Amino acid sequence: MGGPVAAEQIVEVLAEQAGGRQVEYRKGSGLLVSGALVLTAAHNVSGRDARLTVRSAGIEYSAAVVAAGGESADTDIAVLEIDDPAFRRVAPPIEFFAIDRLYLRKIVNCKAVGFPLFGEKRIDGTDRIRRDSVQVYGSVNSGSGLKSRLLTLLVDDHQPEAGEDRSSSWRGMSGAAVIVEDPTWGEGVIGLVVEHPLRYGPTALTVVPITNLERALGRAAVRVWSLLGVTDASRFPRVPSEARLPVQRRSVDVDLEPPLADFTGHGADLHQLVDAVLGGLALGGRPVVVVSGMAGVGKTTLATQVAHQLADRFHHARLVVRLNGQEADEATVSRQQQRLLRALGVSDDQVREVAGRPDDQQDLYLSKLDAGPSLVIVDDPAGEDDVARFMPRRPGSVVVVTSRTVLPDIDGAVQVRLKPFSDGESLIFLAGILGRERVSAEPEAARRILASAGGLPLAIRLIGAFAASAAGEGMPLEEIASMMAEEGTRLDRLSRKGRSVRATIFVSYRHLTPPTAVFFRRICLLGVPDFSRVLAASATGSSTVETIAALSELTDAHLVEHVRGDRYRVHDLVRLFGDEVARAEEAPETVLLVRERWRRFYLEAAECWDDELTAEGERPSPAALAWFDVEEANVVATLVAASAAQDWEVVYGLAVRLRPPLAYRGRFREYAEIASAGIEAAERGRFADRALGMLVHLAEARRYSDRTDGVDELYERAEALATAAGDVDKQTWIGVHRGIFAMEQGQLGVTMGHYDRVDESYRERSDDGARVWLSGHYIDAHLTLGQPAPAVERGELALDLSLRLDDPDSVAWAHKHLARALQAAGRYPEAIDHMTRSMERAEQTGDVGARVDCLRRLGWIARDAGDLEAAEDYLEQALQGAEAADIQFLIEELGVDLRDLRAHPPRR
Repeated sequence: MGGPVAAEQIVEVLAEQAGGRQVEYRKGSGLLVSGALVLTAAHNVSGRDARLTVRSAGIEYSAAVVAAGGESADTDIAVLEIDDPAFRRVAPPIEFFAIDRLYLRKIVNCKAVGFPLFGEKRIDGTDRIRRDSVQVYGSVNSGSGLKSRLLTLLVDDHQPEAGEDRSSSWRGMSGAAVIVEDPTWGEGVIGLVVEHPLRYGPTALTVVPITNLERALGRAAVRVWSLLGVTDASRFPRVPSEARLPVQRRSVDVDLEPPLADFTGHGADLHQLVDAVLGGLALGGRPVVVVSGMAGVGKTTLATQVAHQLADRFHHARLVVRLNGQEADEATVSRQQQRLLRALGVSDDQVREVAGRPDDQQDLYLSKLDAGPSLVIVDDPAGEDDVARFMPRRPGSVVVVTSRTVLPDIDGAVQVRLKPFSDGESLIFLAGILGRERVSAEPEAARRILASAGGLPLAIRLIGAFAASAAGEGMPLEEIASMMAEEGTRLDRLSRKGRSVRATIFVSYRHLTPPTAVFFRRICLLGVPDFSRVLAASATGSSTVETIAALSELTDAHLVEHVRGDRYRVHDLVRLFGDEVARAEEAPETVLLVRERWRRFYLEAAECWDDELTAEGERPSPAALAWFDVEEANVVATLVAASAAQDWEVVYGLAVRLRPPLAYRGRFREYAEIASAGIEAAERGRFADRALGMLVHLAEARRYSDRTDGVDELYERAEALATAAGDVDKQTWIGVHRGIFAMEQGQLGVTMGHYDRVDESYRERSDDGARVWLSGHYIDAHLTLGQPAPAVERGELALDLSLRLDDPDSVAWAHKHLARALQAAGRYPEAIDHMTRSMERAEQTGDVGARVDCLRRLGWIARDAGDLEAAEDYLEQALQGAEAADIQFLIEELGVDLRDLRAHPPRR
């Protein structure tokens, strides 16, 4: 039984509004629940970067959003957490109730406490205004808002007008918890106020039920329920408790399984199904709900749970018709109806009398259902026609269809599409089977086990059953996780005592048309997380029209999931099934061909983006980065598969093209692994000469990820290849990299030795452009040694060379590095002049990255010169440029620069 809500749990929620010099707040109400969490309306806290404050007992505390729904009334729920270290109170857990909508009842003893506008009062003797709490009483009618999924709190009192603008005097009440005092269950929250009337008069406050939380927060709801201490929202006590009327007589139940004691997950789907049933009944209809989803996702279990949850409503009959995915011919329909007729009390003689007359038998079946409210579950029909023969005609009865396909042609049907469990739901389900202690003892192993099940309830149930059996009871979860990680035997292990994931997927597969079955087998050979229509067509050898038709059929059959746009995904267990069938039914050369087409598709796609991905020193184009963001996981998976297939050309080609975007994003550790694969491919593919650049890039990746072991060896291997090829340019390039690495290791003498040898090579070839480029590295070394004078001298020499070359890019390079030397020498005006000239070239060429770098360096120069205002202005401009170009590492670094500048301003 729920205890009373304490006055100290009523809080005010303040969201700081942008604009104006004076700080203004959007004001709302909230309820402190379970620790430091606050329930409120989502529209109270909307707005990007709004600073949130919770005022509790007159004291203000900072807060952050844990999760928030949309601003439509039925999803207007948010959960905040007070993150202020000064807040030390811990709120007790709150009881939550669901409104029982089976019967039309008036729920009295409702109250809400919040901070509406009419609660504002002037503090005596001052101009300050304080908004005080207001407690109101009212009632809720259970039959209101069935379609909108909302409640209405009918407040007992009229309230005063707000003022001349005629706006609502209830502003600020949004987010207030609506609390019910029930004689059986005690006190609990049923929802939050989200809308209020605009005018003075009888007041009806719109309330979003707390049971809408899963609809509002989606997958985040599992975590939020856990934080609130709720294990299963579908089992909230229902109010009013006296609404549960005694059943007049026991219903006729046919093939209805008992409810599962450990039913969990699919909470939002359960609420949607119940709402669809009750909403249809309230409108005087005969609701039809189609629950569809992939094999093993829990369709029948959910329908059974609803049949038991609504048992009081369907007291005449609850029937289950199991068609097992088979198309029902007349004989099958007749046998099923005869079975149901006998269960409904029809004598054998009557059944035999109508057995040969289908129309008469149908009429007799329907007449028996007309005797009272009935719920009929049609389980796993092959199509819409199979459902029609078992549908009752009486308003007040319901049909729930569980189907592997969508069945869109059943008129008026509400479609509920089940998806696999979320990670949180899966963990709760497994813990319910094995016990929390066993799962908590090995949390990482439990997560690996659940990853192998892909959130499929049947798979989790079978794994749990094995782990709880005599064979698996003493086995560590880590050992079970390792067993399940083996893809080749995973489906074998997901089979137990007549139940099998493989068998249930096969039922869906066998109903595919022959062309789609071929297409399905072939896309299951693609080892990628998701795929586009173009890849599917290319790998399977299908036309665009054939591909669209096959994907449409597979999506309806829930063998393929439509992700977004033209992207699709195959569940891992379905993919393993399809891969098995493909290897059994397709010719070996066809399997090899499909996989080769897949690998070549990504190699050719990466080559198409080559110029925009691999331009040295430049930001990859936005289009190229967008392609990379979508396809990265697939490209990496393709590289791994190509390595396993010893397709070295694909491995090397993808490794080369993955470097620029990964380096641009600063992900050097990941690239180091890919570069290693590329080097192996070059060496084993007998084109070792191509490994030279990859060796240098691998060394660079290790340097940037602070893994310097073996870097010298990599440079030596690259240098040996360049020498053997007689490639002087590559030798000097490697020499500069070795000099940089030596400088990073504090070996400045070694650095200068490398640079001097490179400079001598450039002199011998009269390559003044290369000498200008090298000057930047010389200046780095001199500045590291604390030698600004020779750095300036080197910079002036480089500028003179670049001007004689009449090369604008070389001139800009020289200006930039001379400016750095002048900054170190304390010659700030000259440094600003040269850096500005370098930036002008970046603006002329549209090189956003170079312009941002120059602005950042100008900020540093102004900072060292003691000009805080100019420094902040330059850095702000640089940050704006980095954000516009989405240069993530610069955005982060410039943010640090600005914070340091403001925290420790230089003295003039």
